[in-house]
Amino acid sequence: MLFIFIISISATASAREITVDDDSGADFRSIQEAVNNSVPGDTIIVMPGIYTEKVLVNITGITIKSESNNGDVQVKPLNESVSTFLIKADSITISGLNITGADKDYKKGAIILYSDMNNVTGNTIENGYILLEPERSGNLIAENKVLNGGRIHISCCGRNNTVSGNTISNCSTGIYEWDQGADIRNNRITDCDYGIELGFSSSGRIDNNTILNCDVGILLGEACDVDIINNTIMSCAECGIFDTENNGRRRIYNNYFNNSLNVRFEPGDGGNNWNTSLASGSNIAGGPYIGGNFWAKPDGTGFSQICVDLDRNGIGDLPYKYILQSFSTLWIFQDTIVTSPTEIE
Repeated sequence: MLFIFIISISATASAREITVDDDSGADFRSIQEAVNNSVPGDTIIVMPGIYTEKVLVNITGITIKSESNNGDVQVKPLNESVSTFLIKADSITISGLNITGADKDYKKGAIILYSDMNNVTGNTIENGYILLEPERSGNLIAENKVLNGGRIHISCCGRNNTVSGNTISNCSTGIYEWDQGADIRNNRITDCDYGIELGFSSSGRIDNNTILNCDVGILLGEACDVDIINNTIMSCAECGIFDTENNGRRRIYNNYFNNSLNVRFEPGDGGNNWNTSLASGSNIAGGPYIGGNFWAKPDGTGFSQICVDLDRNGIGDLPYKYILQSFSTLWIFQDTIVTSPTEIE
């Protein structure tokens, strides 16, 4: 019994707080030195300053975070040919850092994750990527700001990764996802070429995102068995959703579309579900029932803006039939229309 007690105390005591300051007065002057001298469970607290280094994290279960959490810890790569953070151990937390100067090449990103069960939260990434490498699972990328050229990139064949609450602007693609069971929710994406791009994804959920002023709001590639619900997609120059494969098996409902062209298709098998069984609950436009989508246009002529709703239940009395002639095939999809728009900013 005594032996077990001593082992327990020793394991608890081994977790430490390690400080880093680029001037003096801390345990170390670089983040890499602190990582090299850490053990699982340690927390590395980085003081305000500018740190120019390539950080390789290969110690499991450590946290690297800003002391102040107000953006005054700036981390830059040694040069534009290398990444800033390479995460090769599991269960790492990177939080509150301002990472700038990483190259726009996604293989030379601001943070590259080669491992599982990591948390990347509350960072500001400018001119660089957050990249999750293939076959990685259980990672959380949340509450980050990604600005001016970078994106969040989820590579193929992982599982149960979450991208939540991020603010992304002025980029090529806000979130690129090629994964199984990924959860992309509560993100705000503005002024990008593509808001969200889905590659060969499956069993994922795109929920409650706001996409504004992009060229294309959501680009659907070969993704299947995906739920696209509760999203607001507005003021996109080309279209709200571009379905390049049109291979079906997506459930797309309770979204708010307000674009000159809301949907664009390429030839395919069709078969997406653009509504769900009518059920009680607050819909995307503030009505009392959840059914289809809200279809608006900036000039006020969208179907949901002009359709008849005599019983005032927030659902149009007639369905919306979208007809597209694609080469020799006539595509028709039908939607139970949400009415009663509210002002969305």
